Amino acid sequence: MRGLSAFSAVILGLLLIATTCASGKRFLSTTPGRRRLAQIQGSIPIAAAIPADACPTPAFITNETTTNAIFDQLTVDEYLSVAQFLVQQSGFIFAGYFSASDAYTYQPDTSDVTENNNTIYNIFLDPPNKAQALTYLAGHGPVPARYAQAIVIRGDRAVPDTMIYKVGPLPISNATVAQQLYRDGEIPWYKRPFGDRGERHAWAPLLHATNVALTPVLLACVGQCIDFNNPQCANNTINQWPEPNWLREAQFPGSRINQWYHWFSPPAGGSSDELFPIPLYFKTNSTDLNPANWFAFDFEHCGQFFNTAEEMAHALETQAMQVCNATIWTSPNYNSLWSDDVPQGPGRPTSNIPGPRLYEPGGKRFQLWQGTSPTSRTFKWMGWEAHVTAEPWRGLQFHNIKYKGERIAYELAWQDQYVFYSGWQTAGQTLTLDATYQIGGSEYPLRPGYDCPETAAYMDVNVMGEWGQMYDYRGAVCFFENDLSTTNWRHFDYDDNDNDEPRVRGIRQYEFVVRTIATVCNYDYLATVSFRLDGEIDVAVRMAGYMQSSYWDDQHNLTANEGPFGLRAQQKLFSNLHDHLGVWKIDLDINGTANSFHKTTAGAATYEQIVGTTPLWADGQPQWPLKYLSDQLIETEAGWKLEFMRPAIFTIANDAVKSPWGNSRSYGIFHGATAPQLLPDSHPVINGSAAWSKWNVAVTLRKESEPFASTDYVDAHGPQNAVTSLTNFMDGDNIVSRDLVAWLSMGILHVPRQEDVPLIANLGSTFQLKPINYFMLLDSLDYIGNNDFQMCAPRQGNTVFNYTYPGPNPATGQYNDPSQTVDTPLFSPPPIPVNTTAELLSG
Repeated sequence: MRGLSAFSAVILGLLLIATTCASGKRFLSTTPGRRRLAQIQGSIPIAAAIPADACPTPAFITNETTTNAIFDQLTVDEYLSVAQFLVQQSGFIFAGYFSASDAYTYQPDTSDVTENNNTIYNIFLDPPNKAQALTYLAGHGPVPARYAQAIVIRGDRAVPDTMIYKVGPLPISNATVAQQLYRDGEIPWYKRPFGDRGERHAWAPLLHATNVALTPVLLACVGQCIDFNNPQCANNTINQWPEPNWLREAQFPGSRINQWYHWFSPPAGGSSDELFPIPLYFKTNSTDLNPANWFAFDFEHCGQFFNTAEEMAHALETQAMQVCNATIWTSPNYNSLWSDDVPQGPGRPTSNIPGPRLYEPGGKRFQLWQGTSPTSRTFKWMGWEAHVTAEPWRGLQFHNIKYKGERIAYELAWQDQYVFYSGWQTAGQTLTLDATYQIGGSEYPLRPGYDCPETAAYMDVNVMGEWGQMYDYRGAVCFFENDLSTTNWRHFDYDDNDNDEPRVRGIRQYEFVVRTIATVCNYDYLATVSFRLDGEIDVAVRMAGYMQSSYWDDQHNLTANEGPFGLRAQQKLFSNLHDHLGVWKIDLDINGTANSFHKTTAGAATYEQIVGTTPLWADGQPQWPLKYLSDQLIETEAGWKLEFMRPAIFTIANDAVKSPWGNSRSYGIFHGATAPQLLPDSHPVINGSAAWSKWNVAVTLRKESEPFASTDYVDAHGPQNAVTSLTNFMDGDNIVSRDLVAWLSMGILHVPRQEDVPLIANLGSTFQLKPINYFMLLDSLDYIGNNDFQMCAPRQGNTVFNYTYPGPNPATGQYNDPSQTVDTPLFSPPPIPVNTTAELLSG
């Protein structure tokens, strides 16, 4: 995963427009689907545009706001008014935007931002107080006060540090104040946000000197170099960027250390350079308050280590170092087609025929309400209702989730992802805490017809980037109703009348889907949350994109020790073993907030062991074990790893609300396929910033002071001394009949394979929230499906075609009126128009 690409722009003294990820994240230049907010004019469309010749469809979009607006992300005016307030009140530097003539204009000059400045790094919404929010939503109180959080790097202090301020109430007024959320020095200087502007400027002299010294090594290795004053480096396509190095920081607590990578960019461009790792790494130490004292160390080339760049260059000159030669990549005749995602091969028979598509015979069956911010919606579908938004650092968020008028959850929110590699070379020690690079701020425009069906509606994501830039990602979250092509419930039997006719009863399985894709550097995280007819919520996160890799030495066998950590996937490419784990916050409210947590475990034992006696019919017979359930009320905060041979259901219940049969009303948490955390709890990262990965499920008392599972913006460096760690949440609070939060982790262990080149076929993990004794019966029994429909084909003169479902009605088991005929053969429908991307996203 990446920190910076084309960082050499700094060395030239050019305007700093380097990205945090070489995949394209954070470029200030205009790219498809991305515009600076200063350029936005007019309204932002919240749904796919309907072509002029389309069939009529019921209105499904409402521009009125709802009470859920208290959860809306900050508007552009709020973002920038908070920045302006801090600049005016505290003298902080804000290098992203400034206000001129009531218009926000981008200020690209950052030459005055140094490590000695007090600089506003980022601004985002401070979550509303839950008690106040619930009172307001119930109609019994005022609108909760609105606040923002601001991350400020305070370099102009006797003891520099980072501070997070709570700013409000909003809008800005005489009552607005900036309140420190931490003590002075609690977030020490070395833990300031990764790659802040001042640090990037201060790196330039050190990197320039280092790259000049490494010129002969790079020329010998790949035939290119990074010294822009050297004519030999004129055709440079090398990407160089840093990543926090947890290992050295754990060895030397209080240090700020980055490891630097080099990748060759092939003609395909994009992130395909992930497949061309140059076997040259080094580290920089930027702990000292004076950048003149920063230094580079730990130089590595194909498993050969040196203290300095000069020492490595001297070893090359004296032939004391063997060279891993990858100059084949820069040869004009090199065929890099294997790394490109263009169609390859002869093509498949009939693949030129359009595949199946979703179709809405009667128009959309869901409704959307626009929020005060473009990054906010409230949806309603089949009894479900919820507020949806995208938090800049953490991604997709849901609030006030109701089903048939009852609140199921106050909050269901994506919190973080990480990628942790294994390997012999430096690249194999990479840890990427993805929220460092903003998961929500990486939710780029979706591609209609590919990422979401043509029937989808869309929401934009307006976000402040890491250093104050404002971005508008058009159509970055989609909403659609999905037909799963199966049943929610079904059964085959015989009619009990005299005819004894066979029959199949059931209803089709539909779901309402909210989806976004966060492309954090080289990886794409496909987050999909689905709401189903029986009260179930399904959450899935799947991975795609390019995997980070290491160099494979096919000449001197210098990288043979990589063997246990992955596999060789191409001539000079080694794919490293790694895992992707993520965490979600689940704040369920079952008949209110006085809830308890139960763990119901399945096991196997004999009757005697289970209940202390044996049935009369089994007396004197061999006692074979049988399966049973054991329910445990959890009284204090705790966490659990999944056990394959001791499966468990975790439920959040209201034990004061029971059915006539004595069962507590509850919702259960069910994991789908997921990988465990293989590293020990004592690992400095796993016990620190990634403590959420220690357990597959953890439960804590809900506290306003513990809103997030992680704060990677201040924990990318020194993760072993995390500002936010789930370990610290576990402080022994009683959780019986209290307001609870479950923290659920899930993910995959990515065992590499050749088929992961050039791109990974989507893979991932899921979990479900299911009603457990919440309803008296299967709750989807009230859905009466109508499978007869008329289909309007707009490009066939708006012709209406009637379709009648053959056989008995699946919901009632009754046969249709024989007089109802199929006007058009059921399996020969007219073509359904496929709207183009331009039509869908035009406003």
